[in-house]
Order: sequence, then structure tokens, then C-alpha cells
Amino acid sequence: MEHRYSIRKVLVLDIELNHLRLGRVRCKTRDIGMGGMLVDMGSFWLPVNSIVKVALKLLDANVMRRFSIEALVVHNHDGGVGLMFNDVDAAFHESLHDLLFGSLRQPVDQLAVSGL
Repeated sequence: MEHRYSIRKVLVLDIELNHLRLGRVRCKTRDIGMGGMLVDMGSFWLPVNSIVKVALKLLDANVMRRFSIEALVVHNHDGGVGLMFNDVDAAFHESLHDLLFGSLRQPVDQLAVSGL
């Protein structure tokens, strides 16, 4: 049964996860949506219902900005960890929306960059 509140798009972004058990881990997204993301963790896994900090860069008002958001681990499956965003701020929400659905300000391919 699908529990997502928004569509996901296949998109590979470099991100950094910070978790109490693992510490900081660099990884990549498999897909992302307004409510969360699937992260390729390889051999690592995170406990369901644990909280992680996610750091990623997105374009915000024509300036590349590093966002740090909190997310809840909702599942582990096939080397991927499903994360649901918690209480994101307006700037992150708008930047993510622009990335996923386009913006009048910038072409979609310029809204995210690799590397932290």
C-alpha cells in the first residue's frame, strides 16, 4: 500500500546523513519527493523510526544553499533507506519544489549540484 503524499522522481543527489549510531555518512539519493527520499546506503542500514539529519545542496533564490533537515527512517529495503522529512522550512520546501517540478527562475538541470 502506497503511503506517500507526493510523487517521487528518480534523481541522484550527493547527500550527507548524520545518525547517532553511524555518525556522518556520504551517500546518494535514488529518488526524492516533497515528503521524503530513498537513499542508497549500500551495506549500511538505519533502524526504522530513528531520526537522521540530512545535508544537501539545492538552489535557493538563485544561490546554492546547503540545507540541513531532519528525517525519519521509515524503511530499509534492497540497500536503500526510505526517509520521511520532518518539519521542513519554507526555503527548503520551495527549493525542492523548484527542483522537482521546475521553476520560472531556473531550468531544472541547474537546481541541484553534486558535492557537499
